[in-house]
Amino acid sequence: MYMKPTLFHWAIVGLFVLGLTYHIFLGLQGIDTVDVGFCNTFYDNIFSLPDTNIFNFIYYLTGIIGGSWQMIFNKVGLLGFRVLEAFTLSTAIGLLMFIFRQTNHRWLLVAISVSFLFPMHNITFHYDTLTYLLLSLSAFFFSTYSRKGFFMSGVMIGLSFFARIVNISFLALLLIPTMTKIKDTSKNTLLMLFGVMVSISCMFVIMLAFGHTGYWFSAIEEGLSTLSLADATHSKMSMLSVYFHSILNIVGQGMALLTLFFFVKMLSTKFSHKQQNSAVTVFYTIGFIITCIFAYASLPYLTLLAGCLLIIIINLTEHKEEKKTPIILFLLVTALLFPLGSDIGIQGIFHWSAGLLVFPCIWFAQYKTRATKIVLSLFFMAISTATLLRVAISSPYGASKPRSQCTSLIKGVAGERLNVMTDSTHASRITDAANAIMLYKEKDNNLLLLANQESELYYATSSAPFLGHTQTVIYLGDRLRKRLDERLRYFRRYPLVVFLNWAPTKYEDANKSIINLWLREHHYKQIYCNNGITIYKH
Repeated sequence: MYMKPTLFHWAIVGLFVLGLTYHIFLGLQGIDTVDVGFCNTFYDNIFSLPDTNIFNFIYYLTGIIGGSWQMIFNKVGLLGFRVLEAFTLSTAIGLLMFIFRQTNHRWLLVAISVSFLFPMHNITFHYDTLTYLLLSLSAFFFSTYSRKGFFMSGVMIGLSFFARIVNISFLALLLIPTMTKIKDTSKNTLLMLFGVMVSISCMFVIMLAFGHTGYWFSAIEEGLSTLSLADATHSKMSMLSVYFHSILNIVGQGMALLTLFFFVKMLSTKFSHKQQNSAVTVFYTIGFIITCIFAYASLPYLTLLAGCLLIIIINLTEHKEEKKTPIILFLLVTALLFPLGSDIGIQGIFHWSAGLLVFPCIWFAQYKTRATKIVLSLFFMAISTATLLRVAISSPYGASKPRSQCTSLIKGVAGERLNVMTDSTHASRITDAANAIMLYKEKDNNLLLLANQESELYYATSSAPFLGHTQTVIYLGDRLRKRLDERLRYFRRYPLVVFLNWAPTKYEDANKSIINLWLREHHYKQIYCNNGITIYKH
């Protein structure tokens, strides 16, 4: 039976169109020096030159999807990947909205709006966003509480391992049916486990079909090797330290929010009934302004994360028999496991996947007293205000100048792929470097060694990273020297070597002497030096 769309349905459609447009708009500006090259170079080479990007095979499914997009839409460049990223994010939010579709209409619109505010930039199609989509799919199937649903939930969890290998921590989600005492708990857990095994088997079949199995295992070996290093950015101790430090930040923010809430409530109750309305208005306004400043000064998504966790945890202890408890617990555990293996902490990952906690938080908010609802409404308004102010005032991701000054397009060959705007200085540097590389790159040798972290140049010039990774800083000291010799023995070809003297990091400075020594030993000659760009060729 046909149901005529209501104003509420049109509001949802409008919000999704607006949210999608917002993220595409964010993607029109900014080119960073790490993630664009790290991700897009993998997509560019996964089918044609898989042995040149071995490390990235720990993101295998992300690479397969990105590589397929590159092959089909090879003319759309970076902007095309950012459109794909926006659609991936929108789909994840849509799935979460469907899970909580019984939420009060106004509150559901709030949840959609707040979820679309994050992340505050659009880099490229990304393994974190793909994980967000897969876990939203898993939660969607889990929320049906059916046998088929539990199986499919497990399938999505298994696929997430190949979006980002550290997602193996999501195996803990298989315990949720037991923890929440859903009917036939042992069978449900086994169904989820079976789903995980089926998806893993399917992924290995795909690997075998493409001849990628060996590269995947080599990537796992490299990843484990990196974890064992003491001074690497992705070492075990470094990532654990970031994770626990972010817990302290969240606790601190949560305590500040609780104090502010109780302070406002306490002051408002001290006034007589006649005075109370005006007093509450004054104190709520003060609370809104303080929260705005607090969120803007720290990070809006950190303050939002603290608030969401506070509301969810308090309410989970109060509503033990709530029908939504299993799926809310599923999403809470997901949000806390997601950052494991990342160097940006809990709040950093939440920045990519805010909807995982925003929707459960809003679900509980709708049942609160009128006064509490007003407080929570003001909280979400404050977060939204602080976020939009930050987006408007701050520089686009990867740019050094304000958004208003990032109106320059990259020219030449690099502009065909890096087809978004950045500041004039960055655009000029990328244009000069890419043109110089293309001038000296041989047609039958695609190998390039960038001694700096400007990894977007690999993608811009359709080059393949000699080291098997787009950043030299992943290999430090003697490990870099061994890696250079290993790759030379493997390829039996010499790469074009490029130094960019703009703003080297401390790790790049440390590696520069090692690369220079290797160049001398192998009789490289300097063939170009201009505009801070030095190129060596064998």
